[in-house]
Amino acid sequence: MKYLFNAPGKAAWKASYQVTNLLTNATLGLYGIHVHLNLDSNESLENKIHGYPQMKSFALGQMGYQLWAIPVGILCVEETALMLVHHVAVICVASTSAFLTAGFRYYNPYFYGVIEISSVPLSVMNSFKNNKDWIIRYPQAYSLVRFIFSASFLIFRVILWTPFYIDYLVTACMFAYSGGTIVMRSIIPQARADSRLAGGHKPEKVDSDRDFMTSRAEGVDWREHEQQREERVEGRKE
Repeated sequence: MKYLFNAPGKAAWKASYQVTNLLTNATLGLYGIHVHLNLDSNESLENKIHGYPQMKSFALGQMGYQLWAIPVGILCVEETALMLVHHVAVICVASTSAFLTAGFRYYNPYFYGVIEISSVPLSVMNSFKNNKDWIIRYPQAYSLVRFIFSASFLIFRVILWTPFYIDYLVTACMFAYSGGTIVMRSIIPQARADSRLAGGHKPEKVDSDRDFMTSRAEGVDWREHEQQREERVEGRKE
């Protein structure tokens, strides 16, 4: 235990912490790009909000990393209070995507995956900052890493982020505007969808002309709408 709190021990913990951060973000980022590029850009509103239960793996991955980072950050690497708040905030946000039926999981690959690409050069840059002699010995490499971080941040968290986030906000506002009993679906756990997947059922794409907004406009209760949707799905199988 004494080794953990002396100078070499802290340096080793910081190094391993940065490596873990880099590998986690690289995995989420690359996998997020792969999945995001294969999403249907014309997906229906209901599927964007209630569909894609398999995409909660991104949220769970983020939660797992943050839950690991909090105790390690406090006990071993002297993480700043601001970063600890960031870890807690990510857990709270990711929980909505992981555990609510209305989890907006269509957006998970980008929000919890793609944007983490910019965190990869950030991890390398932080390693340089934790080892000042590296900056002196490799000034060009340090400048290159800083440039890559700046460029990736601008691309993934500003340029590409903005239109995708606007689409998310529009979808969220339409969901909130729907009001009434449809909002109650957001607090129903994902157990039903999980049980269907476990039973070998593939998630079905809901007809765009019968999404929840249409149901509300027609005065159809969401339970009746759900029953009608399942009847159509069963009809296709027959």
